[in-house]
Amino acid sequence: VRPVTPPVPPRYFGKGESHIRLYGEDTQAVLAAEGVSAGSEDLPKYVVLQHLLGVENFVKRGSMSSTRLGVCAGQVSGACMRAVNINHSDTGLFGVVATAPGTQIRRLLEAGLSACRDVAKKGVPSSELTASKKRAKTAVLSQYEDTEQLHNSLLLQVAMSGKVSSAREMTDEIDKVTL
Repeated sequence: VRPVTPPVPPRYFGKGESHIRLYGEDTQAVLAAEGVSAGSEDLPKYVVLQHLLGVENFVKRGSMSSTRLGVCAGQVSGACMRAVNINHSDTGLFGVVATAPGTQIRRLLEAGLSACRDVAKKGVPSSELTASKKRAKTAVLSQYEDTEQLHNSLLLQVAMSGKVSSAREMTDEIDKVTL
């Protein structure tokens, strides 16, 4: 095993926006800000926050209606919205992805941003935090369901943070997240 190279300063894409014309009536939009790197001590907090806001379903034919962003999407016919947490070796992105009819995308994004602001300003009930931690731990443990997922998870951990954490270590870190 070779020693891990020292971290380099984060590299940024910079400010900007991109418009890509696709066919169909739906519009997809991503709103993201700087998140945390894969090796950050704050990563468990971002993982729990992502699950609190809402991610894709792990349950076949399940519903996101109990999540903050799922409630927002329920207000717009044919819409969906989820949180994204992309972590690289030097930095990350955290935000929301929204899909809705073009005439409704602005309304959906405003509702999603409002939901994020509410969490930041008002906090969340402990029962909601507990449920989010359970969903986050389920996501971590699901990486160990088959050999290919396990290998991918281990390789990503080494490539991004220079170390490997056991499932127990990861779920213990999630349990430590507090209000």
